[in-house]
Amino acid sequence: QSQINPHFLFNTINTIASLVRTDPVTARKLLREFAVFYRRTLEDSADLIVFAREMEQTRRYFTFEVARFGADRVVMEEDIDPRVDDMLVPPFLIQPLVENAVRHAMPSEGKLTILVKVEVAGDDVVIRVADDGVGMTEEARQNILHPESSTGLGIAVKNVHDRICGYFGMGTHMDVESELGVGTCVKLVLKGGALGR
Repeated sequence: QSQINPHFLFNTINTIASLVRTDPVTARKLLREFAVFYRRTLEDSADLIVFAREMEQTRRYFTFEVARFGADRVVMEEDIDPRVDDMLVPPFLIQPLVENAVRHAMPSEGKLTILVKVEVAGDDVVIRVADDGVGMTEEARQNILHPESSTGLGIAVKNVHDRICGYFGMGTHMDVESELGVGTCVKLVLKGGALGR
């Protein structure tokens, strides 16, 4: 909850403000969604939530980024096994990873596509948040995995990693793959996630 990005807050308010004159219907809709987004953020701060609610919040977040950048610049695709909808997860699992992709992977021109893919693999659940953005160096990838000396990107990903390990336990892990100019994929393996915890 404390990791909510103030830049996102200001950017969204500025986007809505600019739409008030040019497209008041959209501005009103976004303002309502923004209120729900923050109410959910506050409500979800401590408790476990079902995965479907986490995705709902992620989609809500993404509508603000589409309003800001345009649908020709950023798109989110989903390939989610419906069996995971009722899986209990710590909140802020997917949304920070999608937010990182928007903030750090956006090319200077063209479209950024983010894919959220969730599969059941035996008793486990495998989540991938992948993008076709600018990618990163091996040094930057290592900073994400070991962010003690870094801020921003690494800290947000470390928070996700620590919380999934704390809840799902032994064997739960996160991998980050990236290639400059090709994109990045963050993979979460939730041990026993499919067992209806």
